[in-house]
Amino acid sequence: MQSLRRRARRLARQGELRKAAGLLRTLVALRSEPSHWVLLGDMLRRAHRIDEAREAFKQGLWLNRQAGAHARAATVATLIATLG
Repeated sequence: MQSLRRRARRLARQGELRKAAGLLRTLVALRSEPSHWVLLGDMLRRAHRIDEAREAFKQGLWLNRQAGAHARAATVATLIATLG
């Protein structure tokens, strides 16, 4: 899992945001954790895929709430609000 995250970050640094988002989609398919969804949402936002970013953030928000991570959920809610 960590190697997918590292590869996605490396691709993002190289400006390959869509490829990085593709790797993060694989990551959330393998392991649906709140942080993975938020990373995907951020990558999609950076790639100007706002509707998809919003959906990924919403999934991260829901999973954080389910886990009782209310402070993290509030942060993700703020990210969603900034998308407009």
